Amino acid sequence: MAKERTDEAVHNETRVRSAPHLNSPLPAHVERGTPAFRRINLAVFSAGFSVFLLMYAVQPLLPVFAREFNVSPTTSSLALSLTTACLACSMLVIGGIGEGWSRKSVMSFSLLAAAILTLLSSIVRSWPAFLLIRAIEGVTI
Repeated sequence: MAKERTDEAVHNETRVRSAPHLNSPLPAHVERGTPAFRRINLAVFSAGFSVFLLMYAVQPLLPVFAREFNVSPTTSSLALSLTTACLACSMLVIGGIGEGWSRKSVMSFSLLAAAILTLLSSIVRSWPAFLLIRAIEGVTI
């Protein structure tokens, strides 16, 4: 019969240290105040900042879109509105089914895809294609 481990033993085993051994088990959580906690906070802040930067960077360009794509100012606002709407809808769906996915992998893929789509949107010449790219970007972020 195996001994039951106490909560303190489990907690001590999973505590993240500043230089964890490669063969140690994956931590269940990261303690506040540790260097790992600060790195994770910085990474999450940077990812969130980047996402909102990519999403709202088009706002000052709306008059340029209206002129270059020959659309009304109201229609040019779809560049931001469509991205935001797709982001909101995709969060409801992906948030529910994505619990089993690795958060780091999802965030890395999301940032890479959003960056590629933003670069792609800078070379597209048609308004519908631009909106499609912005919609897909809303889903990826």
